Amino acid sequence: MPKFTFSPRDPNKKVDLSSIRRGREIPDELKPKHDSVEEVAKKIAEVAEGVSESSKEGEDKEDASNNDDADSNPREEAKVKAPAQTTVATGQAILKTNQPKVDLQNALYYMGYGGRKPDAYMSSVIEECVREIEPKIIAKSYYEISDVIRDEEGKITLANGNLELTGTSIEEHLSHCSKVAMCVETISEEVDKLIEASQQDDITKGLIYDALANSAIELVRKDLEKRIAAEHPEYKVGWQFGIGYGDLPITLLDPFLKVLKAEERIGVKTNGSDIMIPMKSVAGIIDLTEKEPEAEEAEEEDNSSSDESGESYTE
Repeated sequence: MPKFTFSPRDPNKKVDLSSIRRGREIPDELKPKHDSVEEVAKKIAEVAEGVSESSKEGEDKEDASNNDDADSNPREEAKVKAPAQTTVATGQAILKTNQPKVDLQNALYYMGYGGRKPDAYMSSVIEECVREIEPKIIAKSYYEISDVIRDEEGKITLANGNLELTGTSIEEHLSHCSKVAMCVETISEEVDKLIEASQQDDITKGLIYDALANSAIELVRKDLEKRIAAEHPEYKVGWQFGIGYGDLPITLLDPFLKVLKAEERIGVKTNGSDIMIPMKSVAGIIDLTEKEPEAEEAEEEDNSSSDESGESYTE
């Protein structure tokens, strides 16, 4: 079975993970470095291939003994598993996207490994947890574009829902833009049930599931940021400022979700105490800065070059 290999990071670097569990966002400079989506997908594929290698060999031997003519036996045909699909809601449209469901590098960071590698036993437990949690992950995202309104006194309000944003941190975050994307992302309530059940029976697995779920919701958030950039090329897309982060009141969360009709669209709500249900959900505001014409033309040329080389982001 293949072993995980992870790039080193600073083991002394600390991040308040409670903000993530409560659906908040952290700045990019505080986020852990991790492999690209393609590299993570490759790792997951290698794990799955290693686990099923012996069973596949047994099936092949049985098929060969039952029929000498393997080409005519339908059981010898390759079985291709479709990539995991998630949904992204934009307005009333539901779009399909393929992406790995967990980020193993990021999950190890949440587990506290820093730059260290797990031993053979823990690697096997983590691999088992990945196989068990992935079927539970149903990733969904929704966003709306809203104008930012500023009055003479400097008060900031989102046109969608007439939501007032208070606090110096969000004021600084939006100081350069006139539009934002109001976002919400989740990975399903089934993940919450799995984590809760495991914490009663196996604390170690519960912690691993929790870390894997945190890495999964971050992948969904990043995927939505890419889609917003693809669907609104006229804007430079910033990062998602979580509701409750900094001095932006967490009490804004419930009205924010109601404006987006998040419960009707992707099943996300609050429990009345400013905790999101499902718990592995995030909601926040992404700053959108209108591009200068010259910069937009240069980016179009870069995208054209990327298309030719097959390296650009595509749906």
